Amino acid sequence: KGSLIKDLTPKVITDYYIERDRFNPGYPVKVPVIDSMELGLGGTSIAWIDEIGNLDVGPEAAGADPGPMCYNRGGIKPTLTDAYLVAGLINEQYFLGGHLRLRKDLAKEGLKKLSDYYRISIEEIADAIIRIANSKAAYLLRAISVQRGYDPRDFVLITYGGSGPMFAPFIASELRIPEIIVPSIPAGVFTAWGMITMDVRRDIIRTKVIRLDRENALSEIVDTHIELENEILRQLAEEGFSKDQVVILRYADMRYYGQEHTIKVQIPVTYSETKDLLKIIESRFHEQHEKEYTFRLDSPVEIVNFHVTGIVVLTKPQLRKINPKERDIFKAKKPSREVFIDRQWIQIEVYEKDFLPPHYEIQGPVIIEEPTSTIVVGKDQIAKVDEYGNIIIGWK
Repeated sequence: KGSLIKDLTPKVITDYYIERDRFNPGYPVKVPVIDSMELGLGGTSIAWIDEIGNLDVGPEAAGADPGPMCYNRGGIKPTLTDAYLVAGLINEQYFLGGHLRLRKDLAKEGLKKLSDYYRISIEEIADAIIRIANSKAAYLLRAISVQRGYDPRDFVLITYGGSGPMFAPFIASELRIPEIIVPSIPAGVFTAWGMITMDVRRDIIRTKVIRLDRENALSEIVDTHIELENEILRQLAEEGFSKDQVVILRYADMRYYGQEHTIKVQIPVTYSETKDLLKIIESRFHEQHEKEYTFRLDSPVEIVNFHVTGIVVLTKPQLRKINPKERDIFKAKKPSREVFIDRQWIQIEVYEKDFLPPHYEIQGPVIIEEPTSTIVVGKDQIAKVDEYGNIIIGWK
């Protein structure tokens, strides 16, 4: 999955389609969700040959059970993880911190069926699988940025999950993203950590079509938002939160008259300049529509859905700064290993993430290991550890 966050504020939408792509309409989920896109791509994605002889990766996956062939749990189809292992990007002795020993011989056995088809080496087919996966991951980020009018060079790539830090350097290189952040929280459980630090949130959405040029449109818009806001406050009061604790956000799903699709536009919460509210709303809609669809129309504008959000900001657990005395670069240094990358074997240094001292810089190419993931730093990149243990990857 990928999502673009502007000004530290995730975009929430009310029309989300599961399994939607350019060939399938998907299944609509009519609830507020973070605006994101998903791709059938991960460590357990199966590598396969299509009906015309092209190599592909995903969307079918082996899942955690039986998992990739190298798990030795009954998997019979080669996966991206098998390719990572054969290419040397994954340490077979340190997967899940050494709790799951991987079988490189089984991974090679699965990839051999593909390499024989193309009459190339097993390492070359592994490299091809990885490059295809990287290209798909880059497409996902391009779709949520470039195709929506945003320049990825203006953003930072935050990456997590088991395979996210392995995709990241190649995505950043493809899209020229200036900086990558791998959080100090172990990448494999970062999503779970995020869930337990979320604020309390309530959303109410009401469908009510109002053209902005209609008589009394202004009073109807104000009254509807206030009504939904009072309902939000009532619900949160039942959970023990006072009005002073609640932050209110107002939105409207808007469109040009006659259109089918809508765009969510943020509405000012205060109405001190009520007489200008309609102009503000319409102007924001035109700007957002042009950004997403590259054009604007001289047509009437209407609101389709009113959306009010109430947020109670909860106390977050404090991240602890790492103690330099607990970190030692000599302990962090692990035996280097050969990695097949860019169609050749190269010797790469390897480090243990949890022993890297703060403010230490590492020149790529390098691999940084932690129990739940492997961080790859490209040859043109530099990795730096900040005071909290986050890995910041930039360019030389």
